[in-house]
Order: sequence, then C-alpha cells, then structure tokens
Amino acid sequence: MKHWEICNDELVLVADTGFVKHVSSSFVYNAMGVGSGSAQDAPDPRGDLPDLHFSKRGLSISFSASFHDGKFSLLPKASKLGKPVPLGKLPIPLPDHVVADGVWYFINDNVARLNEILAATGVSSFGPISLVQYLQLVSMDHAGECVSINDDLVDVAKRSSSFSDLAVPPLLNAKLYPYQLIGYGWLKFMAEQADGCVLGDEMGLGKTLQVIALLLARHDEGRRTSLVIAPVSLLENWRREFARFAPTLDVFIHHGSDRPGWVKTLETHDVVVMSYGTAISDLGMLAMGNWDVLVLDEAQAIKNPDSRRSISIKRISRAFGIAVSGTPFENHILDVWALFNFVEPPLLGDRDGFTAEYPDNLEGAAKLEGSISPFILRRTVSEVADDLPQKMVINVPLTLLDSEAEAYEEIRRLVVEEAGGAGATLASLTRLRMFCTHPFVLDDSFGVGGNALPANPISVSSKYGYLCTLLEEIILRGEKALMFTSYRKMLALLSRDLPSRFGVSVFEIDGSTDPKLRQSIVDEFSAQEQPSVLVLNPTAAGTGLNITAACNVIHYNLEWNPAKEDQATARAYRRGQERPVRVYRLFYVGTVEESIKERMDLKREMAGKAIVGTDGDSADREAIIRALSLSPVRSQEQ
Repeated sequence: MKHWEICNDELVLVADTGFVKHVSSSFVYNAMGVGSGSAQDAPDPRGDLPDLHFSKRGLSISFSASFHDGKFSLLPKASKLGKPVPLGKLPIPLPDHVVADGVWYFINDNVARLNEILAATGVSSFGPISLVQYLQLVSMDHAGECVSINDDLVDVAKRSSSFSDLAVPPLLNAKLYPYQLIGYGWLKFMAEQADGCVLGDEMGLGKTLQVIALLLARHDEGRRTSLVIAPVSLLENWRREFARFAPTLDVFIHHGSDRPGWVKTLETHDVVVMSYGTAISDLGMLAMGNWDVLVLDEAQAIKNPDSRRSISIKRISRAFGIAVSGTPFENHILDVWALFNFVEPPLLGDRDGFTAEYPDNLEGAAKLEGSISPFILRRTVSEVADDLPQKMVINVPLTLLDSEAEAYEEIRRLVVEEAGGAGATLASLTRLRMFCTHPFVLDDSFGVGGNALPANPISVSSKYGYLCTLLEEIILRGEKALMFTSYRKMLALLSRDLPSRFGVSVFEIDGSTDPKLRQSIVDEFSAQEQPSVLVLNPTAAGTGLNITAACNVIHYNLEWNPAKEDQATARAYRRGQERPVRVYRLFYVGTVEESIKERMDLKREMAGKAIVGTDGDSADREAIIRALSLSPVRSQEQ
C-alpha cells in the first residue's frame, strides 16, 4: 500500500516500507484521474489529504539574491497571476510542483532553468550563500530572467561606510588612517564571506599594517596559526613590522638550515613567516597543517600557473587567503587566472575554460573586470592623498640571498683582518658598502663602459630584485623616480639594465657630469611624458636642483650623513611639489647598512634635541666597530 504525504512543501508518495518516491506534477494529475497517463496504482491524493486544495493554475518561481546585515542570501519567490504567494522550505533540486499555504500548485515551465542555475553556482539549500555564489548569480546571462539582484555587484564588497567606524584590535600598536581602517574592515568582511581576496593598494599605503591588523583580530578571536609567505629579502621586514605593530603576537621566522621539521611545532606560534623557497622545500609538512590565514606577499610571484612555486603554494590548505601585491596584474590575462586560482578557485573556473572565455586583449580584460573587482581592494595614493602626510618615509629592511651572505661574510673577515691593531675606519667599510650596493660593483670584469653585464643583476642581488619590483609599480602608475647611489659602477649598471628591462628612459648625473649640463638633464627628465628614472650621485646632485617632476625617491644605498640624504630627498620634496612624495630607504639587515641606518636614526633623534655634527667622517668608533661585527650569516642562523 502507498499513501500521500507533504514533505518539505512537496507532495510525495510513501510506501508501507517507508520508501519515499518523489514524483512529477503529471504523475499527481494521473493519480487524481485528470491526466492522460498512468499513476502506477497510486491512490488519489485527495483521499489522503482531504484538506489540501489543488489549484488549476500554476505558480511562477524565481530567485531573489540579496545582501543584508553583512550576509548574502538566495531565496525563492512565487507568484500566481502576478500576485505573490508565500513559500515554505523548498528542496533543491526544485520539484515541478509545490505546496504553499495549504494549496498544491504545479510550477510553470522554468524549473529546469532554475535547477541549472542552482547547480552551476553550487547552491544546495536556500538561505545564506557565499560571496562567490552571489557574484556568480549576478554575472550569469540569465540573471535578469530568473534572478533578481537587490544590491550592486561591486559596492557590496567595497562599501566604505560599512567599515569606517569599525573598531581595530585593542592591542594594535598603530593608529590607522581612514583608508587603512577601511582596508582592515574590508579584509575582515572578506574573511567572513569568501575564501580569499587581493589587497592591491599601491606601495607605500601600508598593506602590511592592514594585514597585521586582520591577523591580530583573528588571533583575538581564538583562531589557528596564520602563515605568511614572502620573498626571502622581506622576511626581516615582516618580523620588524609585527614587532612594531603587534608585539603581543608570537611570530616565528621559519628560515635557515636548523628550522623545525614538525608542523605541530610551527602551530605553537601565532604567526609563521617564511620564504617561497622554504615553502616549496617544506611543502609536505605545510600541507599537513591547519592554517587560518595564508598571506602571500608580492603575490605576483605565483603569476606563472605552471611554475613549481605556484603549484606548490596552492596545495597549502587554509581558511582564508590574501594575495598582497601592488602590481597584481602584470603582463598577460592568464596572470589574473593564476592569482585567482589561489584566491577563489571557483570564480574563474578551470584554465582551459578561462582562456576560451577571456581573450588576452582589452576586450577580455574588460569582460573579466566585473567578475573579479569585488575581490580586489585597490587604492592609489592620489585617491587617498588627503589622509596621508606630505612625505612618506618607507624603510625597507632586506635580507641577503644565501650566496650573498656567504660572500659578504668572507669580505667582512678580510676587512677585520686587514684592520688589525690599527683599528677600523670608515674607509675600511667601503668594500662592504660596495658589495651591499651590488656584487657587480666589486667585479673587476664589469666597468662603466659598454661591456656586457656579467649576469642577470637580479640573480645575484635580492636588493636589486626588490628595486625592480618597486620600479615596476612606479612605472605602472605612470610616475617618475629619483634614485640615489654613491657608486659609479652602480649608476652604470642601472643605466644599462633598466632601459631594456622596463622600456623607460634613464638619465644620470654624477661627479663627472659637467655642472653646466646638470640642469638641462633635469629639464629633459622633467619634460618626459612617459615614466622615467633619474639616477644621481647624492654628493654631486644633492643640492641646487629642483626635480619636482618625480614623486618617488629611492635611496639605494644609505649614507653615514643624514644631512646628505635629506638634501637629496629635498630635490623632489620641496616647494612646487604637488603630490605626496614617497621616500624609500633600502638596506640589508645584519650588514654595515643596518649599522649606517641605526647611526643615521640616532643622529636625527639627537638633532631634534641639540645641535650635532652630521659629517659622516665624525661617526664614532663604536658605530664603526658594530658595522664590522655585524654578520648576515650569524643573523640568519639566529
């Protein structure tokens, strides 16, 4: 025997054994004797359900996708002859009939289409849905036909008013600018709604601080260990930023030959920071972890989807992923797919489908923008300039490559031996300073003439690699840069490599440049409509020149004399400069450059309290001894 029941607002046929049979609307009509087919000995449902009314008119069903109180949802809505009909809990996939408010209705002929939508977006039940599912619904061609959208695709994820009054973690040791507070709130929102996002603010706007604020908030909520993967040259920068802004977090730098080999050891820390190379080497261990947030700094490092780095990183599981990059998209539209295959894999589908859908041209990029923009937060300096000081000084501590560290240590020991009992002098540190500028500066085979470079300058210098990343972003912004370096060979390297690497004009002024020609060089540089670089010796060009055409100043190697550096910076940061100026100070930790920075910082602090000498030759003996004692090899072992 069989009988009829109402289950989840659907009319079903139930056998004595308890087996539930889901049937079509035509089957129901046949059981009632008003259809043209057989109901296979099913009883008339009106006998089992005498209070249920059977309508002769069908319902029209559609979906409503909305964003409310910080949540995305998808709900069905029904109407009969244009009037709404209240629905209960509908199953998915949708049947072709429904019981609503004591009445049985058949559903009009768009059921198959509605089920296609649900299957394509992975929605298995009505109610809360993810941000990705919401955006998929919005972007479908049939959105207007079957789905009504109650909010805007882009503004949902970027509505700044939702975050401007958000409280930051109480233990964050920083006051966020309004745009940084919005960025932190957006990251927090995305961590609740999606699997990942891209923080693509321009360099100098504090992307690291915004990420640290999120990680601190997640820690305060009792979340698991987070993982930060960055270029090896930036590990020390992350360590210092955590120590400065979130000193209560237990941060572990996972680097070096004696690093732990057991994931449970790493998970005892709040945050683990490591390089891409270490992540690849330790992938088996990392893949066993249960990470909360996975942060990829300089995330363009995974833009090649076929690279071992890209494939490996995507095997590390996490609750939420952040791709941090001032240049999220560089050369090809496939770069976008590679990044989003980490951030939110379902959004752009598989690689073959993506390349077929989005051609590598302007049309493909325009078509793609609407789908990915809600997952990217990108602010430029010009957009938030009112929130910024006129001059931003950005210290960039860098770590030597292992090969660089070994070579530096060998030179350091020779310098110490040569100093002997005579005592260390500034002159004795020159070779170390030259090496930190670039190994080519000490290479006798490389001169200032037209001979070829000994090798790719990035391959032997992590500082030069960072410089190229920095210049790439400056060039993409359409801006100009001043770069100061003390060494003639470094000027030659830059003048020879940068034009071919970036396709920009590079001008130079050093001690050999005729003083009468210097202003004309500045005028030509300033007249350039395209991004360009002016490389200068800080002594030769540190005074007398007005170069406000550039709003980026890069001190590639630091000077003992802070006044010399400040005078060089003043070439761009002076009356007539209408844009915020970003000043980048690049230095290697664990080397003479770190000692120089410490000495400069001390002199500046003292200058604020008293009149002190700023001549580099008067640096005290203790500072020189410390410079000679610093070892990048020992620093990496600690």
